[in-house]
Amino acid sequence: MDNTRDSAKDIKEWNIPAFTGVAEFKNIFPINRVKLLKLCNRPGAPVMRNGKKFVIKTAEMIRFIENEFTKGKE
Repeated sequence: MDNTRDSAKDIKEWNIPAFTGVAEFKNIFPINRVKLLKLCNRPGAPVMRNGKKFVIKTAEMIRFIENEFTKGKE
């Protein structure tokens, strides 16, 4: 597994994997593991479960997180 971080340019240009696990997502988007797991368990989160593991729709999860943290700031 490649442990390199994706750059902000990669995210802006959406040069990121379509699906990731929790560990891979943290390499793309800087977020605490516990907070990410809480977000994955929220209704409407763009995730699928594979047993006990989450499969995250990467781009949709970034948008979901941005929307969650900008609620009420508008």
